[in-house]
Amino acid sequence: LLLQARIELEEKYGMVLFKGFPVEDQLPKDLHLLHAGLCSHVATLRPQTVFGEMIQDIRDCGQGVLKERRGSKHNRALSFHNDPSDAISFFCIHPSKSGGMSLFSSSVAIHNAIVQSAPEHAVTLYQDFVHTYQDYLFVRTGTNQGFIPREKFYFMPVFTAEQGRFACKYSRFYIDQAQELPGVPRLTQQQIAALDALEAEINNEKWQMKLQYEAGDIMFINNFVCFHARTAFIDDTADEKRRRHLLRVWLSMPNSRPLSPVWKRQVFFQQTEAGSIRGGVPIPEIIYS
Repeated sequence: LLLQARIELEEKYGMVLFKGFPVEDQLPKDLHLLHAGLCSHVATLRPQTVFGEMIQDIRDCGQGVLKERRGSKHNRALSFHNDPSDAISFFCIHPSKSGGMSLFSSSVAIHNAIVQSAPEHAVTLYQDFVHTYQDYLFVRTGTNQGFIPREKFYFMPVFTAEQGRFACKYSRFYIDQAQELPGVPRLTQQQIAALDALEAEINNEKWQMKLQYEAGDIMFINNFVCFHARTAFIDDTADEKRRRHLLRVWLSMPNSRPLSPVWKRQVFFQQTEAGSIRGGVPIPEIIYS
């Protein structure tokens, strides 16, 4: 089944859902081991922090009020995006009291719709946009201090293709946020129109699948061909064990597609060959004196 999941992820639908894994009364370390072990039979786990952490707990830690917040640490809605790895896996330990609906959309279907309805926007989306890095990559006090990308932003298209294989890199949040940085060229009206057209298609429900995770669900998603999002949620404040809690793993697929060399412009993808180990947060060298 896991080998079949690998094929489904890269060569077919880009999504695989397993249900019914035991979570009740399990120790947190055992749930982490279960998720990591299962994922390791599908692909190679990739770091999600500069400390090399391979699994992230997705739950509300109160960061919603902060400008510099990581999406995994608050309960606000998250717009459609993809993560910096070949694939991603979520393991639902407990759903929220209300809300927290997961949304998925095919970037391939959306690409094809834009090519047909507004080819001029498709051409623009194959050209460079400025993206900023996530705040947690920069030096600061807190869990991820110690890493600085070469630049705070990078140039690359939203849509790319290499050897006939499509790949998408998109988060409107980080494109808009890049506009606040000094030295970044302003978005042109043509670029804004193309992004707005993309957003309109992404938020068109005919392209979307909605899923309320249940305890014991494990979902795999190919980041190059699928967007994911989340609605805001409310937790059970009386019982911490009944709050929304997911585990997240970033994966490098052994049967991954080749990527355009432009993907090397960001620190996450320094290898673009098919099947190469790539994605995730680079771990800085530590020098001891």
